[in-house]
Amino acid sequence: VPWSDGDGRESRQGVPSWHRKSEARAVAAEAKRLLEACGDSVSIGIITFYSAQRDAIFRELKQFGLVDRDTETGEWLTADEYRKTNKGEERFRVGTVDAFQGKEFDVVFLSMTRSNDLPITDNRSLRRKFGHLMLENRLCVAMSRQQRLLIVVGDSGMLRGEVAEQSLAGLVAFRKLCEGRHGCIVSA
Repeated sequence: VPWSDGDGRESRQGVPSWHRKSEARAVAAEAKRLLEACGDSVSIGIITFYSAQRDAIFRELKQFGLVDRDTETGEWLTADEYRKTNKGEERFRVGTVDAFQGKEFDVVFLSMTRSNDLPITDNRSLRRKFGHLMLENRLCVAMSRQQRLLIVVGDSGMLRGEVAEQSLAGLVAFRKLCEGRHGCIVSA
């Protein structure tokens, strides 16, 4: 059970959604490594809660030749060699949680994205700090799409403290599992 701890803070920079470039880069690099190492028998999904993070991941994946952008529609397209497994199933997908409803992949990366040191003083500041990570139904979908391996990439510092334990129980439990005998923590 792996957890990949990233660096860098989240940002908006004029985008109406959160993204974290260092995390996007780490996810793309590891996805490329696994796609090459495992061959066409393993499917990989990359899930995030934020459209800006999805787009940041696509930009990083483009540098590895895994995806390209259609010049007419602007849609991101998976490179031919990564579209299907040797069984004809979808081999590689990147998207927000909603795009993964009802889908499963052998390996799933969950890009947590949120990384900040905002203080929590009330319910509004709590939502501002954790955002979509607090939505249990989306978290359940995001953390249950893998058949073999779930790799969460994120700032583990966001999961420390009593408030995080109450607000993000599923992620906190997963992080503790990663710290145990059957898990590992790696630096992104």
